[in-house]
Amino acid sequence: MPRLSLTYLAVLLAAAASCAPDAPHDNPVDPASPVFSNTGTVTGQVVLLSDPRIGIPAAQVFVGPSGPVFFTDASGHFSIAGLPAGPVSLVTSKTGYQVDTVLVAIEPSVSLPLEISLNALPVLSHGSVITQKIDEYFPGPTYRALISADVSDPDGLSDIDSVWTVIETLWFPMTYSPATRLYEATVFDFNLPTNNLQWLVGKELRIVVRDRPGATAQAGNIVITRIIEESALPFSPAPGDTASASPLLEWTPAPVTFIHTLTLGIVRQDAGTQTLIWSQGGVDAGLQAYQYPDSLVTGSYFWTIAVVDEFGNLCRSKPSSFIVN
Repeated sequence: MPRLSLTYLAVLLAAAASCAPDAPHDNPVDPASPVFSNTGTVTGQVVLLSDPRIGIPAAQVFVGPSGPVFFTDASGHFSIAGLPAGPVSLVTSKTGYQVDTVLVAIEPSVSLPLEISLNALPVLSHGSVITQKIDEYFPGPTYRALISADVSDPDGLSDIDSVWTVIETLWFPMTYSPATRLYEATVFDFNLPTNNLQWLVGKELRIVVRDRPGATAQAGNIVITRIIEESALPFSPAPGDTASASPLLEWTPAPVTFIHTLTLGIVRQDAGTQTLIWSQGGVDAGLQAYQYPDSLVTGSYFWTIAVVDEFGNLCRSKPSSFIVN
């Protein structure tokens, strides 16, 4: 059989091609196709940054730079179709969370899966401050401000990096107390520029919270209401007295005019160790005597009395020692 020349074969192929029908253009990723769309879809979920990374409902997903805006469903899912091919920014936000911006590359006719993590902001429920004057024979009275704050974080307490009390340019670290479930700090008079707690009067105290990803929250308008300088004074048992096992505690009233109550306390002394035996708060300020309701064993004791105002500020007397035989 004679061989066909290459030229003749090429002519036959060209003729066959000219007689064949056009190939269909129904591929959506083919720019020549009538069904081609130069847009894509983002389908995803907005979740907590921390474990268990549950979905966040009603989070706002804004397509930058000019919209539109979408919201996640009850499980944190969202789907945005018709996004133009190319880079698109998605700005995700919800009250109580740090705003997050994600830059995504949209491809024509492609559904892009996406997970967006939001950091929950720390929550500062309230902050408070009370002052105390604790009188001693030596070295003298101690003045201090006790500051507390109720701080939480939807991501868990382990997400809280630091809590501070801020007074003008002074920053005092606060530590968590498992007993009270509050963050607390104690500021003494010698921590202040004037070595006097009166320096705090009229000044705003702020609580600043920072979580591990760097988000912050703060509360202000925390002010000192009063520093009490005068207390009631123990009268009997007087220092050095021998008392019965159930002593009658007597005192002279405090020279103050504001609303207050009294707090009584008895402490046992053993070779330098002091143990609080009894404390009674809320005692009527009109009283000048109170019977200890139990029986003390033989030993050395002292008792104190404190004036406490309606805000919790107090001034405690010098200790009055006595002996029970």
